[in-house]
Amino acid sequence: MKQHLQNLWKHRWLRRVLVLAVVLAVLGGAAFFWLRRRAAVPVDMLQSGLVRTTRLQKTSLDDAVTVTGTVQSGTTSTVTTDQKYAVKEILVQVGDTVQEGDVICTLDTSELEESIEKARENQAEQAQSAASQVSSASDSLNTATADAAAQESVLAQAQADLAALESGWQAAQSAVAPYEEVYNQAQADCEAKGAALTALQAQGTDAAAIQAAQQEYDAAREQAESARQRLETARQQCSYDSLQQQYQAAQQAVEQARQQLDQLEEKVTQASQQLETSQDSASKAGESDELEQLEAQLEKCTLRASTSGKVTEIGATVGSIVNGSAAVIQDTETLQLAVTIPEYDIADVAVGMEVRITTDATDGEIAGTLTQISPVAGQDGFSATIAIADPTGLYIGMNATAEILLSTVEDVFVVPIDAVEEQEDGSYVIYECTQQNGEQTFTAIPVTLGAQNDYYVEVSGSALQEGMEIRASVLEETTDTTQQAQQMPGMMGGMMGGEGGATPPNMGSEAGGARPGGMEGSRGGMGGGMNG
Repeated sequence: MKQHLQNLWKHRWLRRVLVLAVVLAVLGGAAFFWLRRRAAVPVDMLQSGLVRTTRLQKTSLDDAVTVTGTVQSGTTSTVTTDQKYAVKEILVQVGDTVQEGDVICTLDTSELEESIEKARENQAEQAQSAASQVSSASDSLNTATADAAAQESVLAQAQADLAALESGWQAAQSAVAPYEEVYNQAQADCEAKGAALTALQAQGTDAAAIQAAQQEYDAAREQAESARQRLETARQQCSYDSLQQQYQAAQQAVEQARQQLDQLEEKVTQASQQLETSQDSASKAGESDELEQLEAQLEKCTLRASTSGKVTEIGATVGSIVNGSAAVIQDTETLQLAVTIPEYDIADVAVGMEVRITTDATDGEIAGTLTQISPVAGQDGFSATIAIADPTGLYIGMNATAEILLSTVEDVFVVPIDAVEEQEDGSYVIYECTQQNGEQTFTAIPVTLGAQNDYYVEVSGSALQEGMEIRASVLEETTDTTQQAQQMPGMMGGMMGGEGGATPPNMGSEAGGARPGGMEGSRGGMGGGMNG
């Protein structure tokens, strides 16, 4: 722990040492002139060696990182537009409170409105034409559908007629079939005999063979003719030819009716497609892209607040085109503090920590919460945001100081860091002051150190009592200067946070002894104050 505290002293006390040296030099000069003017102060008192003391009391001890920043709005919005039309009217002024959606200003849209009117006329004409096409396509579909329905009736009748002839035609075929088979066999035999006769005649065979073949052929031919006559008689008896003609005609009628129905159904399909096409065209005629774009432009020409708050800036001018921001709206009910946390403190803080905020214009402390820390360091440190619980009395742009509380202990004895001395064995003591014969006497009291910040440290021990007078610093070399400063009103009031002359460690002392090694001294404060 000691080494850690010493490392902290190295980077935090360097700046304060320089500041302290300058302040002491100024105070020394001021004291010299003040002493020459104050002849009533006894010289022996200034040189008497009285040591500054403080009263031991229980209080709270805070360890905090102190930063400064600027109050800003939690929500800031910019009213702007990309439309290049001159401003017609500004409806708000700086300081007005507006709600989300309120009109801030309007643009001169006379030219745009003329374009919209023309686009609407074109749209109406296109819609009328499309509606006419829809009506025509619908009529065509209705006609084609009716024709197809009628043709379905024609086909059904033709099929019925064909079915009525089916049984008679089949009966006639059955009756004639045996005669056709006999005739076909006789005709085939006759053709075979004729072919054999022709072959014998071509070979020049004797006359007897040819005559025999001739006789066979003639007999076969007579049989074929007889079979044909019987076939013809059978056909006539069952009206075969008439039934065949009627059946074939009925088949042809069915085929023609089916072809015509197919053609009409194709017309129905085409008419239906044409109706869908015309309906799509009519729908598109009512959704003009050009008109939608123009109307969207018109909407953008009415500039509205995107958030609620106060108008803090007006950038628009009547008669001029909006260039950049027309207005800035900031929420004054939700404020935050923008601060920068030094690099050497960033490891100690975290989002969610409690913050105490003070300003020159408000009384007391204002509660806050550390809500955001940038992950990237800037030139001066890490930017951060502190949410302000109650913005009463605060205004945007106001400067404020914030203490980010790292830790707090309650109801403990607290002394200035300079009042603690480290012994050779590593233990710590403070010095109780008593008065004997007008002289100060100091007695070492062992203590155990606890929580601390840059100025104060918690001490505990069995010998400690409330109200005990404690030596404020173990370094004797600051005694006279401190005594003189206490007699000069206001000269030391703001020095080093007002803790009573806390001196950085490792600065040397002729008789004061070693202090708690490495106790840091660049941040924090103690609740409840200290007596000195």
